[in-house]
Amino acid sequence: MSSSDGAAASAAADGAAPARPGLGARLATLAERFRTPPATRLSLVILLTVFALVRASPDSKAHLALVPGHTVPRFWNVVTASWVEPGFFGVAVAAAALVVLGRVVEPGMGAKETARFLIFVSAFVGSCAFVLSLIRFHFFGKDDKALFEQDCGFQ
Repeated sequence: MSSSDGAAASAAADGAAPARPGLGARLATLAERFRTPPATRLSLVILLTVFALVRASPDSKAHLALVPGHTVPRFWNVVTASWVEPGFFGVAVAAAALVVLGRVVEPGMGAKETARFLIFVSAFVGSCAFVLSLIRFHFFGKDDKALFEQDCGFQ
């Protein structure tokens, strides 16, 4: 038994409250509570970096968000559109959802498989949004708005 354990045991025996752990122990407990797996951490860094980039340079949103009329020369838009969040509330909700779901899903799937899954889902959602925009343009009046509005957001 260490001296701190003995002091806590004697304080408990005397009826007094046990001593609180030090600042280092409390910070370690807090860090353990918010620990995220590696792929989730990387995804969170990407989400926050893209958000900061779009806030610092609003013109970058035109190159990262899905604009169906410009997707043919900018094919990366299909994947990057999912990671562009234009507002503070949206990025806060996306980050919270990413941390919670990453802590639940990634330990079972592994980091590589989770990263592959996130890239696949981003590409699939972007491709579906691109195709639906083309269908909307073709069947609903050939309105150019369908081809040149920006679609983005962390689904």
